[in-house]
Amino acid sequence: MFKSLSKFSLANLQTRFQEQSVLKQRAILGMFWSVATYGLGTGLRVGSSLIMTRLLVPEIFGLMSLVNIVIMGLHLFSDVGSAPTVIRSDRGDDPELLNNVWTIQVIRGVVLWIGCLILAVPAAHIYAEPQLYWLLPIVGLICISSGFSSTAVFTLVRHMEQGKRSMFDLQNQIISTGLIITIVWFNRNIWGLVIAYLLGDVIQMIRSHLLIPNYRNRFALNWPLVKEMSTFGRWIVLSTMLTFLAGQVDRLLVGKMLSWHFLGIYAVVMTISEMPRSIIERVADQVIFPAAFQLIELPRVELRQKLLQNRRPVLMAMALGLSLLIGIGDVLVTVMYDHRYTLGAWMLPILLLGIWPNVLFQTLYPILLALSKPQYQTWGNAGKFLFTGLGIPLAYSHFGAVGVILVVALNDLPLYGMVAYGLWREKLTSLRQDFTMTAFFVVLLAGILSLRYSLGFGLPIDRLWAT
Repeated sequence: MFKSLSKFSLANLQTRFQEQSVLKQRAILGMFWSVATYGLGTGLRVGSSLIMTRLLVPEIFGLMSLVNIVIMGLHLFSDVGSAPTVIRSDRGDDPELLNNVWTIQVIRGVVLWIGCLILAVPAAHIYAEPQLYWLLPIVGLICISSGFSSTAVFTLVRHMEQGKRSMFDLQNQIISTGLIITIVWFNRNIWGLVIAYLLGDVIQMIRSHLLIPNYRNRFALNWPLVKEMSTFGRWIVLSTMLTFLAGQVDRLLVGKMLSWHFLGIYAVVMTISEMPRSIIERVADQVIFPAAFQLIELPRVELRQKLLQNRRPVLMAMALGLSLLIGIGDVLVTVMYDHRYTLGAWMLPILLLGIWPNVLFQTLYPILLALSKPQYQTWGNAGKFLFTGLGIPLAYSHFGAVGVILVVALNDLPLYGMVAYGLWREKLTSLRQDFTMTAFFVVLLAGILSLRYSLGFGLPIDRLWAT
């Protein structure tokens, strides 16, 4: 009897080891696809940015930055926790669940477009910009088209089919970039940008329905199922709204307190500084979260060990990449853009430095999401929103534009702090690793800055004293 039990236990252990080995391979492959396709996408964005900044003046980028807030907000608000619901649910492959998720997306998209109609008038008055009367309702149409996007995208993430998902995203970006450059080349105004965005989003929506053969969404509303989904989704909705506000309140305030010219330069610099942030976000959403959900039944001690073990190389790679980018941040701006954008040379290194707390956060929060504990991220985003919303006016009154950039660079600290607290509550604390990896990042950065200074190139923020 004991021999048979031993054989049974050994067989279970072998099976479990094989499953985790396969999961690890799929996670590594998924990370490769996410980073590789993002690298190609980054090249497209940089090339597009170089062309667009030569076709358009900073003021147009400033106004378009404000419009982009609406675009991003609409995309976020049209997602009521759809992706996490499909990925984490035991019924994630059930057509009934998928159709209900899709139907809710469509309904919410229409409601949000109506909200854009209502917000257009007050926004135009607040910013004294008549173009917003028509820009917001037209841009709002993107929310409707996004709502009609297929849930096939979520299904690919659920099954960690990162190759297909990453190629889908890359192809969409190629199409969108081509549309933007072509249309703006012949229409060098903000309306050319809006038309290109609308066409690109409609094409992306249509292509999403072709991702998986014989995969179709249909209208369906099962109220008991909707109620079940809302238990988890209510935190996602609140977190999504706070994420949008926390991430975009800086542009809202800069657009009101400073000039469209400054906001345009700030928006261009933020595009560059967001690249490392976007890499780690893609890895978190498309790799870490699905993998964490597969391992969530493990004992907490074993789960924590695997989390920290697999997280360390990601943090080391990001520490090295960020250090190098900070070291040459000012050079990137002065070389890539013409003299109209040189004001951003001192901004970029500071904004890049502030990404490190976000790196710590992004590599942690998927675990809480997999544990059905999204409330920590929600409160973290609330803290970030308050920190930014209150900090920018206060810092601007005392330190001018420099204070604004410093507040933006530091505004991920409340978000990281709340998630770290949540992991501590769940007996998955990572504070020791966070401290050692932060020290590693600081040492790397100090070495790179010392080398630059010793070679006679000064520091990346030297241009700050010339402004």
